[in-house]
Amino acid sequence: MAFNLVQEVFSLAELPSVASQLAEAWVQETLARPVVVGISGGMGAGKTTLVRGVVAYLHGSPEVTSPTFDLIHVHNGPRCTVVHIDLYRLSPDEVGSLDLDHYLQTPGVLMLIEWPERAADILLDGVLTLTRLENENRQVGLMFRNNFFWERGNHSCEQGGLN
Repeated sequence: MAFNLVQEVFSLAELPSVASQLAEAWVQETLARPVVVGISGGMGAGKTTLVRGVVAYLHGSPEVTSPTFDLIHVHNGPRCTVVHIDLYRLSPDEVGSLDLDHYLQTPGVLMLIEWPERAADILLDGVLTLTRLENENRQVGLMFRNNFFWERGNHSCEQGGLN
């Protein structure tokens, strides 16, 4: 399946707005099947900030913390269930012991995986990469399968790529 790539720069304060736009596109997909998105980036890049924005937009609750030690946080809401996973402390072999099959087979689930490079066996619908730049700015790169949509300003990405 082909992937498309979009990259834009945002301030850290803008990440919740970016998260809202992404969440709206992703939640539509969860009606038919679970959606699995990897969120990649170094320490302090804004991965949990982005997830907090997604959960706040979908559920009205910004109470999101990094599941670094719990590994999985589940946020149930009226539009979908957001499953936030942090694989930072796990080896690729340990990821298999998490038993994620239930989430991967349930429509209405949006699974957001921090440190997705540790989960090579999980088929991702998209990967969002956050890179810290100067002055608290973040470069947001989104690589996604053809059926994903994201719009910001006058830029939109659809099946054919950038429009």
